[in-house]
Amino acid sequence: MSDLILAVDDEPMVLRAYQRSLGDQFNLRTAEGPIAALEMLEAEEYAVILTDLKMPGMDGIDFLQGARTLRPDAVRLMISGHADMGDALNSINEAGVFRLMLKPCPTEKVAEALNAGLEQYRLITAERQLLESTLNGAIHTLTDILSLLDSEAYGQAQLRRGMARKLALELKQAPWNFEMAAQLADIGRASLPTALNEKIKNEQPLSEAETHMLEQVPEFSSNLLQRIPRLESVTEAILYQDKHFDGTGFPKDALANEQIPIAARVLHAIKALLALTAQGNSPEDAISFLKREPKRYDPAIVRALYACIHLLRKKSTGTGPLEIKLHKLAEGMVLLKDIRTTSGMMVLPTETRITQLHVQRIRNFAQFNRLEEPFLVEIPGQAGTVSNSA
Repeated sequence: MSDLILAVDDEPMVLRAYQRSLGDQFNLRTAEGPIAALEMLEAEEYAVILTDLKMPGMDGIDFLQGARTLRPDAVRLMISGHADMGDALNSINEAGVFRLMLKPCPTEKVAEALNAGLEQYRLITAERQLLESTLNGAIHTLTDILSLLDSEAYGQAQLRRGMARKLALELKQAPWNFEMAAQLADIGRASLPTALNEKIKNEQPLSEAETHMLEQVPEFSSNLLQRIPRLESVTEAILYQDKHFDGTGFPKDALANEQIPIAARVLHAIKALLALTAQGNSPEDAISFLKREPKRYDPAIVRALYACIHLLRKKSTGTGPLEIKLHKLAEGMVLLKDIRTTSGMMVLPTETRITQLHVQRIRNFAQFNRLEEPFLVEIPGQAGTVSNSA
């Protein structure tokens, strides 16, 4: 959690005064003008931003609106002269100003405002971290349960999540919403008839009615998640995941281009890339194909897909391959070969990342079914050598 404070003014003398009077009390940095300040905000997290209202080129309101986009959790403070009171009051709504101070403002009043800003930042970040950890835990449990129903779909969801995180960082976006949308994108398939899910899984031809039902999965998925608090942006991204960049496709509304949620545009491109590589195309050829479809896929996001190529290479970066018996199977291992019964029935597919639910399920299953052993696995992120089954 950051405790950095950024003071912004176009007057170097004012900035030096801030450092002299407040530098011993706070972790204070200064920026001469809004352009320099935005560059600093892009590079590092700040807890509190203190700015003057009147600055040449870009006033404090416009600056704080930009700062809000870059660092939405940062608490925004503003200092204004009496003559600019109208604009200063507008800043409360337009730029989300937490506290407004009038010139001349004594040092102790500025220090009091900075302390209040730091406390507000701590409350904001603590609430967000609690919320995200709670939601992450709930969603992790939910996806673990779904993985028992369709391990292959679970593996695809995990791959989508990794790609979505990478793209969010490339696009300078907070990754959490992107990851959640990618992981939960197909949760609506749980509401489809079992026979239809089997036909989808086995790539069998679908009837017109079944195709229509499949096209509604984004809406089913979004509806299933709507009652979970603070997932509004995630459900919106899931709803619009099949919307083309020119506005065609589902849902049939007026949104197009940058109006479509960016997480939805990312998810749309990821799904297309995965579909093309599943057909045997190299990641580079698949991206080249998507580049030729600017009406369907956001060109900026397609260009960013090159950052995900290494995730599709399927190269091992950990210990493996390891041959293990059932009693050695553990959470975190990744399957390098399907787990099957001796009669050939699929239990878990290659590339499944094992969870505790998987371990328990397989052990229960093995009480009534004979499994092909040893299993072939790897342990990601560890160095080591091949082990004998034991």
